Amino acid sequence: MEITYISFAGFSVAVRFHTPRFPRLCSYFKNDFIEVYKDFSLPHKPKKVNFTINIQDQSTIQVIKLPKKDFHTVHFFKNQSETALTTYYHIGIYQFQVIMRMVSTLLLSKKNGFMFHSSASLIDGKVHVFLAKSGGGKSTIMKLLHPTFSAYADDTLIVMKEGKSYLAYQTPFIEKEAFIQKQSKGYPIRKIYFLQKKPFTSIKEMKNKKILAKKLYQSIWFDLESRQKNLSCVGEFLNHFHDYSVLNFTKDKNEVGKFLSKQT
Repeated sequence: MEITYISFAGFSVAVRFHTPRFPRLCSYFKNDFIEVYKDFSLPHKPKKVNFTINIQDQSTIQVIKLPKKDFHTVHFFKNQSETALTTYYHIGIYQFQVIMRMVSTLLLSKKNGFMFHSSASLIDGKVHVFLAKSGGGKSTIMKLLHPTFSAYADDTLIVMKEGKSYLAYQTPFIEKEAFIQKQSKGYPIRKIYFLQKKPFTSIKEMKNKKILAKKLYQSIWFDLESRQKNLSCVGEFLNHFHDYSVLNFTKDKNEVGKFLSKQT
């Protein structure tokens, strides 16, 4: 058995590759895993392991047809305890992302953390977070700013309370854009922007807490089991973080970059 350790947002996960019967077939999954998580990989065993994922060979793969639906599925993981589960070599790396999402939300719910459905850019060592509904321009503005300002996230972002401040971390998920460089280090959050596509670019500070709460809650990425905990974490975040703005923007790269550079 081979064990790999990955780290994200201060958590450590042990991935245990159990010896398979058919190594060549199983190597496809392992190679994909190594490629996706190379930037989160730890060189040695951490002092504390927060979660363990066992990957095993399954001798018989059962295909399940859901009743009254033309839909088939296969069993791809089982829970062992609150800190461990087992999955199989026959799943693909995208199915493994589902598992990592569940593990991430579980760990975050235990440590005052949550995830935003957002994009983000790294500007002068601080993270600028962009929130909007689907199609509202999150990926667009991140790509407009890159490479002048490094793209940090294009779909999901982890927010963690550490001491009296909040840090933003990249998620252990596959980003839509290949140019985003993954890393396990977190950075302070400088500002949160609520995006609006307009024929001009402008920034206006936002302080109305009722409107802010509604917009923040709409941007949480959570599982139903952790919903209540996530909501309380966002409520606490709202009470401690106060730098929000509405950002109207066009697709003029230079104009948007000029406005954002003044916010650092």
